[in-house]
Amino acid sequence: MLVSLVLPPEISINPYFWLVLLGGCVTFAICLIRFLGRKHGRANGVWQVAGVCAAGFVLVSWAMYLSFLASTLMEAVVAVLILCGCYLSRAIVRKNYGKRRRLVYLGLFLCALFPLTSILSHVGETPVVVVSPSEKFVALSRVDTTKNITVSITSVYSSAWNFRLTAQSSELLAVYLDGREEGAVEIPFLERGRESIKFLRIQASPLITNGTYNVTLNFQYQDYLWKVYNGSTGLQVAVGTQAAPKCIIATATFGSELSPAVRFLRTFRDQLVLSTRAGTAFIEVFNAWYYSFSPSVAKFVASNDPFRAAAKVSLYPLLTILGLSALAFSVFSGVPEFAVVMAGLIASSLIGIVYLTPWIFVIASALVKRRTIKTRSLAKVSLALLTFASTVLLVGELMGSLLMLALGGLAIVLICLVVAPTVVTFELLKRRTLR
Repeated sequence: MLVSLVLPPEISINPYFWLVLLGGCVTFAICLIRFLGRKHGRANGVWQVAGVCAAGFVLVSWAMYLSFLASTLMEAVVAVLILCGCYLSRAIVRKNYGKRRRLVYLGLFLCALFPLTSILSHVGETPVVVVSPSEKFVALSRVDTTKNITVSITSVYSSAWNFRLTAQSSELLAVYLDGREEGAVEIPFLERGRESIKFLRIQASPLITNGTYNVTLNFQYQDYLWKVYNGSTGLQVAVGTQAAPKCIIATATFGSELSPAVRFLRTFRDQLVLSTRAGTAFIEVFNAWYYSFSPSVAKFVASNDPFRAAAKVSLYPLLTILGLSALAFSVFSGVPEFAVVMAGLIASSLIGIVYLTPWIFVIASALVKRRTIKTRSLAKVSLALLTFASTVLLVGELMGSLLMLALGGLAIVLICLVVAPTVVTFELLKRRTLR
């Protein structure tokens, strides 16, 4: 609780660190002197010892805000202050406490040791800086265009010093960090738990050809012992891609591209699915299938009010399912490629259960009749197929193959889309047979 009070990430005490630390030392010294200079009963003595312990703990925690080395030095200062206080006040303690002075020294010994609890949990801690661009995949619809994104820099564990960030790409793809094309962006001190935002502008030259290009963000920083750490992250820039297609059927159903439902569908596609390689590969295949028939369906929906009302009702479960998938994506957002797979598993399974279960139930009722239904065997086969599809997807991720990503993602979606409602149907039929 005390650590959360003195180290809130949203409040920076760095500009006033030494002033606050000096005030804490003075407060600690006053508490210690008052405790040694007065006679206390057993109950009041316990509270006084607890107060000195808390003051020392807060001091060491404040020093930990700066670095592990500073907290260790502060612990030494606390121990020295207590030792000096005991030595200089030994006559007063002997006079006031007599035979009980050993309990006083024991309490002060505990006061010197207690702040170590703030240090021991951080032994061997090294700063870990995370550099994360707001978009991993950037699409420039044509050459000679620009795209602005943000880059967040966060020191997760411990503080970091002399942070340097550079951006590199091909000669025909210019990158600017905070307005500068060359040179590093420097942060002298990066506090633990605090986020620094930098702006990255990507500009394609008129001479660049359509294709996919990489932008690499290299960074370097030091810990409190001046040990150097290096890291890098990157993003892909697709030049010459077409603008994101519209949600045609949803727009015709809800009457406007500005309706909340259409905006949600577009956001789910553009900011979640298209922010990953696996999702981008799947969307390319999905668009080729979807836009082969959606214009004619949208035209029929727009010209037929009763059918449009029915289509609107049928789309509400889809919106709920995608909302749950977006929630799953946010839970695993630390690993976007895994998050989009989990979102796809949930979305395709629920879509199949909601929309296909009635049809499969009718067909299965006519074909299965009284035969034994082995749901467990179906589940085993489905699990084997999912494992194979996931392997293909993983290999595609490692090799950077869009074809394997598309095949793996499409296989996972189709398996879940068919298997989930089939398993539900078989369970329903089994229960009906048992009755």
